[in-house]
Amino acid sequence: MKQGGLLKLVQSQTSRVLSKWGLSQNPFVKTPPPEHVRRKVFTDREREMSRLLRSILTNPMNTLVFGEYGIGKTIFLLESLCELATDKKFFPIYTTLEGNTSSDFDVSVLFALSEAMYSWSERAKEIHDVLTGRSTSKETGREVGMDVGTGSLMPISITLGGQGTESQTIQRNAVSQPRHEFIMLLEECQKRYSRIIIAVDEVDKQDPEKFYTLLSGSRATLDVECSFIVTGGLWAPWLTQNPNRSIYGAFGEEIKLNPFNLSTTRDVIIAYLNSAREKENNHTWPFTEDAIEYTFTRSKGVPRQFNHICYEAINGVIDMELDVEEIDKTIVEKCLKESGRGRYSNLQENEQFIVDTIRCYGGILSNENTEALTSLGIFTVFDLAPVLDKLVQQDILVKREGTRTIQYEIAPSLAVAVDAQSAI
Repeated sequence: MKQGGLLKLVQSQTSRVLSKWGLSQNPFVKTPPPEHVRRKVFTDREREMSRLLRSILTNPMNTLVFGEYGIGKTIFLLESLCELATDKKFFPIYTTLEGNTSSDFDVSVLFALSEAMYSWSERAKEIHDVLTGRSTSKETGREVGMDVGTGSLMPISITLGGQGTESQTIQRNAVSQPRHEFIMLLEECQKRYSRIIIAVDEVDKQDPEKFYTLLSGSRATLDVECSFIVTGGLWAPWLTQNPNRSIYGAFGEEIKLNPFNLSTTRDVIIAYLNSAREKENNHTWPFTEDAIEYTFTRSKGVPRQFNHICYEAINGVIDMELDVEEIDKTIVEKCLKESGRGRYSNLQENEQFIVDTIRCYGGILSNENTEALTSLGIFTVFDLAPVLDKLVQQDILVKREGTRTIQYEIAPSLAVAVDAQSAI
C-alpha cells in the first residue's frame, strides 16, 4: 500500500460509518471534554452546584466535593468555576495537585494564583518566573519565601474561568516557603476581587491516609481568607467530619456527586451524540434502548464508565467493519469483548498477573479479599496502589470507593471478554 493509503482507508471507513449515523466524529471521550462540549453534556447537577455557589456567596467557605472515581468531579468543578466567572467580582482558579504532601498542596495553589495574577502583578510574575525557572531568586534581588521554611514543587495545570493552559514543569525547592508567599499574593489579589476561589482537583487520587496527612499539614493554608474547593473520594467525609481529626471543620460545605439513574444516563448519552450531530434531536440512535439499558447496568451510572462503553461500541463497529444500521446490546457486548482482549494482550506480564488474580478471586480486589491479597503478595490494596491506579486509567480496572473502603473491579470491557473459567 502506498504511503498515505492507509490513512485514506481509515478516513473513508470512519467517515462512512459516522456519516450514516449523522455524526461528525465519535463524541464519547474518557477524559473531561472540551468546554464547548462540556456545556452541552453537563446535566442534572444544578442542585449540587447551587449548594456550592451558595456556600461561596455566603462567606469564604471551603467546600469538599466528593464521590467515587469517574463520577464527574472535574467537569463539576470546571462548570462551577465558569458560572462564578460570570461575576467580575469573583476570581475563580482551577488547578490540579501532583504529589502527596502538604508542601505539594501549598506549591500548587501558589503557582495557580501566581499564574492567574501574572498579567497585572509584579510580585506574582516574579514568583511565577522563579517557579518555572525563567529567573532565580538571586536575579530578582530577594530570596522568595525566606525566613519561613522549605517546600517542594510539582508540575500542575491551571484553568482560569474555564480556559485551560498546558502543564508546566516547576522547579523544585525554588521557593523556601510557598504558604507565606501564597498569603502575600492573596492579600494583593483581595484588593481587586471580593472573593478568590481556588479549586484543587485530583486530591481524591490519594489514599485516605495520605489525603488526611496532606490536608492536615495544609490546614493553615485552608484557613486563610479564600474559598477552596477540594475533591475527595467517598471516604473523605469520614475523615473531615470526625471531631477527633485535625481537619475537622476545614470544610463548611460537603457536596456528594452520586451516579446517574437510567433516565439521566440516557440524557447524557443523547447530549454527547448531539455534540457531534449537525442537527440536534432527542433520540439515542444509533444506540437502541436495550443497548442504553445494558450500558447503564454495566457502568452503574458512572459517567466515565458509560462514556467508555459508548466510545468502544462506536469504534468497534468501525474497526471490525460491522455492517449494522444500529448498535444494540449484542453489538455493544461484541465490541467490548474485542476491545477487552486487545487491551489485555498489551499489558505487561505483571499487570496481566494482577488482572488474572482479581478475576480468579471473584473479580474484586479489596482489603477484605485476603486470599487475593495473599496471592499478590501484599497486605492491603494500597501496597499496589500506583499499579492499580494505572490500570484504572487504562480502563482495565474500575475503582470503587466506599465510605471506608476502596476496591478494584474488572472493567466492563474485560468482564465480558471471557468467562471466569477461560484464560484471556
